[in-house]
Amino acid sequence: MIREFQLSIDSSDEHEVHQRPGILRVSVIGEDAHVIWEETGARGSFRVSARSLLLALRAAWDAEHPGTADFERRQRDRPANSHQPWTAELDAQLRDTWLAAEPPASARIGELARALGRSRAGIRARLARIGCDPDVPGRLLQPATAGGEEVSEG
Repeated sequence: MIREFQLSIDSSDEHEVHQRPGILRVSVIGEDAHVIWEETGARGSFRVSARSLLLALRAAWDAEHPGTADFERRQRDRPANSHQPWTAELDAQLRDTWLAAEPPASARIGELARALGRSRAGIRARLARIGCDPDVPGRLLQPATAGGEEVSEG
């Protein structure tokens, strides 16, 4: 997906000491952001990851900026342990709990997600990675598909 926007910079703000008039163009293509700064007689550009640009914008905004609430709301909506590394102990706990669980799978995944502070998608993905069938509680994946690896015969 390609997104592009342009900002016109006005130097009339008395609080900005070094601000110069110009245009900032940002194009987001996939996970890359292409940033071009144009002002009278000069042009500069660079490429950065779109996530880095987003984090830089977030850091630059103060708590009163209208977009800040959107970022913070998204952060609050995440499970407590979202994006945290899995440990061998957590893997063992998840595996043991799953192998002792009864159907239906969706209810058990929801319970595990709440108990471990993870998303439902995170639990499903981790179950497959540790060799458990995320569709059937109490069942392991077949050896040919466990851990997402194909086993070739021959």
